[in-house]
Parts: sequence; structure tokens; C-alpha cells
Amino acid sequence: MYVRLLIAIVVLGGCRDPEPVDSAPDAPLIPSAWEVDVPAEDTEPLTVAQIEAALPGLLALMLELDAVDVMALYDERVAMGEPGCPYREVVESEDEEGTISEYWYGDGCVTSQGVTFDGYTYYREYDARRQADGLTYAGSDIKGNAVVVDDAGTFVAGGVAYLIRGADNAGRNFSTLSGVQGTILWTGSSYPDAWFTQGVAAELEMQSWWRGAPMITILGPVSGLEGDIPAFSAVELTAMAEGDCPQELGGALWLRDRAGRWSIVEFQGAISPDDAVDDAVCDGCGVLYQDNQSVGAVCVDPAPLLDWTASPW
Repeated sequence: MYVRLLIAIVVLGGCRDPEPVDSAPDAPLIPSAWEVDVPAEDTEPLTVAQIEAALPGLLALMLELDAVDVMALYDERVAMGEPGCPYREVVESEDEEGTISEYWYGDGCVTSQGVTFDGYTYYREYDARRQADGLTYAGSDIKGNAVVVDDAGTFVAGGVAYLIRGADNAGRNFSTLSGVQGTILWTGSSYPDAWFTQGVAAELEMQSWWRGAPMITILGPVSGLEGDIPAFSAVELTAMAEGDCPQELGGALWLRDRAGRWSIVEFQGAISPDDAVDDAVCDGCGVLYQDNQSVGAVCVDPAPLLDWTASPW
């Protein structure tokens, strides 16, 4: 039904001959294009102990980087508009893309209550529609480049946010898709614990499933964090409470330290309920790579990603 947003890390490498890369099949490629053009600090790479200590907190943080409060904040700000400020156009349709589509545009107009609208957004509200997976979906998404300023603060919506939920008629099986991408910021005092008030930047898509037990898959980068790991990127990072090897994550995590170096943890767990996992590698630990070399094992409990019922949000 929905086209998955594949989030890729793309950086221009400059006009120079490509550097040779160790292409050994058993080692992941370090995303060297993200390296800054200055020498790394004279510090040691992240240790296994540092990574194992940080991972439970990072896993718990991922579930907080959702679109729920973004959508609520957007609705609150748009409700402050009035006829002519901003210009609005609403289209109701029955196509498969959505039943209600709204476009608004503001050129810095100011309402009678002193609210300023600048930029534009597109909003779509999805009607309840039954899909091939047996679930009926409903939700909404926004995309655009807008700034709304009122007495409470400034809301910057420069990108995409969406929240789409599915459920069966019996209320037993569920799926939720949450995504944020671009610059989303709120300077007001409401939503004090929300990620978009903390200087965090996320390009993240998360999809959860519940069929008697939780499963979730996470993709994309996050930056602006405190601690030893200020940025990470999830590559089909998957946790499931049932199936083959539920004690180990699937996919990979790229972890960036404050000196600009990457550490990559590749897990051997399943990324699909149908995946078979060899008992020999199902140990709850991923392989840690630094400088394209395997340097040890990192063990983590997937539980922080699975502490929910029906939906994480």
C-alpha cells in the first residue's frame, strides 16, 4: 500500500580519484564519505564495553523518535489560521492515495491573533481501507517547508512526517508505520520531552507489527545526540519476540563517535518472520567492525524495542 521510504546516506566525495576499498565479503564497508576533511582526534575507537553500555539507551530512544507529537503539533498550529492566512485548498477524493488532501501556503502573512505563516505544506488524511494483509489502515502525512510562529514558539516543518495505523476487525492484529525526515523543530515549552525540542535530527522510518507478539523494523540515521555516540544509522534493525532467534536483533547499527569514526555492529538475527537463523550464530551478540576489521562481539538484549502491546505509539 505504501511505498517504503528508503533512507540512504549520500555525501559528495569531491573531485578526486576514488580511494581503494577493501572489498572482502565478510566485512561491511565503512561509510568513509561521511569523514570530515581534518584528522580525527588522537583518541581510541569506541570499545566493546562502551558500545554495550550505550546500546540499551539507544534502542529505547529509537521508539521515542516517532511522528505522533509532530502530527499533533502540526494540527495545533494549522488550527490557528484564519480565512486568507494562510491560503488553503482542501480536496476530497476517493483515490488510493488518500481521501482528504489539503494544501496551504503562507508568504509571511500574520493573522489577527499575531500568528505568522510562511512556506507551504501538503497534508493527506487516509481513510480506513482494507489491504491485502487483512488489516484496515488509516492515518495522515505531511510534507513541505514551512514555519509557523506564535506567542508560544516557532514550529519548523521542513520535510516529511507520517503516522499510519492498521488493525483487523477482531482487534487482534495491528501494524503501525511512523516516519520523520528533514528538519522538524519546536521552540515552545509544550512537548518538553519531545525529540524535536532537543536538537535531535532524525531521518527515521519505523514499522511495527503485532500478531500476538511484537515485531519492529527501523531504518535510517539519527544525529545530535549526547554521549559517546552522537549519531547512528539503523540498517533494517529488527527485533521480534517470536520466530527464529528472538534473543538477537537482525540488521545492523552504524555508530559514529565524537572523533568521526564509525563502528558497525552486524547482527545475525532474523529480519523477517520467515527467516531461518543458524543456531551457531544465534547468541544475542553482533559482530563489531572497526576500520573494516572484525574486532569482537557486542551483546545486547532486544527487549527495549519490544516493550509494548499492539503498537509502540
